[in-house]
Amino acid sequence: MKRRSILLGVPLGAIAPAIFASPRPVTVVVPYPAGGTTDKVGRYVANGLTEKLGQNFLVLNKPGAGGTIGISEVARAPADGSMLGIVYDSHAVDHLVYPSLAYHPFRSFEFVSLVVTAPHVLVTSARTPYRTLDDLIAAGKAGPNKVTYGAIGEGTSTTLNAALFAEKAGFQALRVPYNGGGGAYLADLLAGRFDYIMGALPAALAHIESGQLRALAYGGPTRSTLLPEVPTLSETFPGMEAASWVGVVAPAGLPKARVDQLSDAIRAVVLSEPLRHKLVAEGFVVQGSTSAQFLERARADSELQSRLLKRGANK
Repeated sequence: MKRRSILLGVPLGAIAPAIFASPRPVTVVVPYPAGGTTDKVGRYVANGLTEKLGQNFLVLNKPGAGGTIGISEVARAPADGSMLGIVYDSHAVDHLVYPSLAYHPFRSFEFVSLVVTAPHVLVTSARTPYRTLDDLIAAGKAGPNKVTYGAIGEGTSTTLNAALFAEKAGFQALRVPYNGGGGAYLADLLAGRFDYIMGALPAALAHIESGQLRALAYGGPTRSTLLPEVPTLSETFPGMEAASWVGVVAPAGLPKARVDQLSDAIRAVVLSEPLRHKLVAEGFVVQGSTSAQFLERARADSELQSRLLKRGANK
């Protein structure tokens, strides 16, 4: 805590770039296609670090296999600070979803910083008859698989939390799987071809504001200032929260001094204006955590999501 107190006592721009003296650019691997939430956060981080530390941080998109192809390259990289990875919350359970994974999501990496969290919002198409959460629950209780939900990828928090909602509401919903969050998935969601999703607010906000999607519940601990009229999940199911996260990892063995320097620099970047305001306006909750805090969050989510996977919530 002493190191963090010292950081908070100096201007955010005063992070010393001494250990980033190498002229070599740092590759920031985003294991998903360009344009998505993870890619957006990765570019914010890379651009901010470039400006803050005076060294080029360049984003490289390497999508495939639920993000594991790109992150496996990070796991194999030398622990010299030349490569970082941007990970989504599914990283915490990849070893359970993909038994033949070439890396371990914890042992193969140094956890640098939890950059942002993104509370989920339970949404339905404006074309469906569901006006409230109670309407959706009533439809689900009419019979098994009467209600359907869209599921992106294996082991993602959006998929698992959509299933957990149905479980808590006391009905069996039919999972409709998709390979990614754009294309057919988005078109079918907007058209009402399935009944609901649990998605990150930053990804859904524009469609809610345009009237194409209807928000039925919010996954944060309190109501969102962006959607003040939308009740929280916990108002119906006490204690229930739902969120995604995006963080930065490095190959295992990166010296602690460099991990800490990166963590502090990322915190300075995401707390600086105008980026902090931009992230909040897009629906993110700014974190900029320490390495230890990020690891603790990832392990806790891994345990929770592992229990959901074992109960079959991903099927």
